[in-house]
Amino acid sequence: SDFKVSCDGDFELLGDPIGSPEFCNSHTQQRVDKATRVLQALGEVPDPQIALKLLRSCASFCKLLYSIRVVPSHFHAQALHGFDAQVRACFEQFTCLHPEGDHWTQATLPTSSGGLGLRSVAQHSNAAFLASRTSCYELCRELDPAHTLQSTDGSVPAPERVAAESYNNSVNDDDKIAADSASKLSQKTLSAAVDKRQKHLLTSQDSVPLARRAHLNLISADGAGLWLQAMPCKQAGLNNEPCLYVTMLRRWLRMPFFDQDVVCPCCDDILDTFGDHALCCSGGGDRTRRHNLLRNMTFHAAAAANLHPELEKPGLLPQRPLHGANYENGTSFNADDNGPSARRPADVYIPRWRGGPPAAWDFAVTSGARLSSLVEPASDRDTVLTKYEDFKCSYKDTKSLCLSQGITFTPMIIEAVGGGWCKTARGIWSELAKSSALATGELETANTCAVMLLQRLSMTLHRENARACLKRCGF
Repeated sequence: SDFKVSCDGDFELLGDPIGSPEFCNSHTQQRVDKATRVLQALGEVPDPQIALKLLRSCASFCKLLYSIRVVPSHFHAQALHGFDAQVRACFEQFTCLHPEGDHWTQATLPTSSGGLGLRSVAQHSNAAFLASRTSCYELCRELDPAHTLQSTDGSVPAPERVAAESYNNSVNDDDKIAADSASKLSQKTLSAAVDKRQKHLLTSQDSVPLARRAHLNLISADGAGLWLQAMPCKQAGLNNEPCLYVTMLRRWLRMPFFDQDVVCPCCDDILDTFGDHALCCSGGGDRTRRHNLLRNMTFHAAAAANLHPELEKPGLLPQRPLHGANYENGTSFNADDNGPSARRPADVYIPRWRGGPPAAWDFAVTSGARLSSLVEPASDRDTVLTKYEDFKCSYKDTKSLCLSQGITFTPMIIEAVGGGWCKTARGIWSELAKSSALATGELETANTCAVMLLQRLSMTLHRENARACLKRCGF
């Protein structure tokens, strides 16, 4: 008696709407309405860092993932676009930022590509449907040997062909797929191609300024977006004040602070509208504070790994020659000591590193957003790191002198805009994580230790960048 009979061809099976486009769109809209209530409540969360973490992980793309895998994308496009609009409204509510056009397109990219990970369900619905359809094709053939991938009565195009054509229009030529291919497709691969196309459109247009292209390239460096993935935790130093976190997001999306350039209150130089100058400003002590925080964090990590590090260890190198009554570095001669101790090549000195000689880790932060060096970061984000690493090694023959004293000199260079580390530093973090894992026992793996340390370093860098911007912008 409770058996329901549907005569109009519209019904639900395992949570999947089957029938007309109107019925499918109405079914998805019901899920959108339910998710919208969550988004509206999330928009009122006072901490934007927590709100963004919840939005990305629990309340956005994942809410409609099942729907976009089982329903042809053009059957419920209206509902999907409406959901994307609600996600955007939620983000604007808890951040008070209003990204428009390319800024919001950037926000929908994954964090590894310089975005915020707020993936658009409408943009990726074709990829999800095709991946699901091709993955279950062989199972359908086992149930029905006469089953075909593109089934249609001939009056309308097959949904699979429509999805394939729409997908091909949203990716680069080398990522297009055959419209009638029955090969198993991966949603991860297809979505990566969509993101690749979106990133290409953001950087390839002639109207895009050089500084914008350089910025997008720098924030796409390996590990640059780790601060966005960090779990807000006060004990681990991964939480932020709301004003600082919103400023970090503003800089990440490259949204302007002013309508026009102004005079920097700390050095009387020009402070650009995007705050790039604040990252390398010589006034106010912000560069020194940022450097010391990164150095100290590494020192404590090395101490926890039982490496017995020392901060700014003196006397590692022989004195520079005398110039009259002073040494080359300006320190006065004192007959009671062995010379000046001002030159210290090791921000962090490790007495025994990798089972061999001692190591001197020299930290430095360089910016790829300097007006004098924008061309190279726009095409190769590693160039600015490589050049500064070479400079640190050759400056006053530091590397050669360290080697002559039996010390391994390692520049630890990080790029200020994105937060990418130089190649040698990435190797150090991997080794340090292994040492930390051994010191802490089996509770943590080396990968976990590495991610936690790099997240803290990344968060510290971007937090101090935001603090420098706020100081100069007067917010």
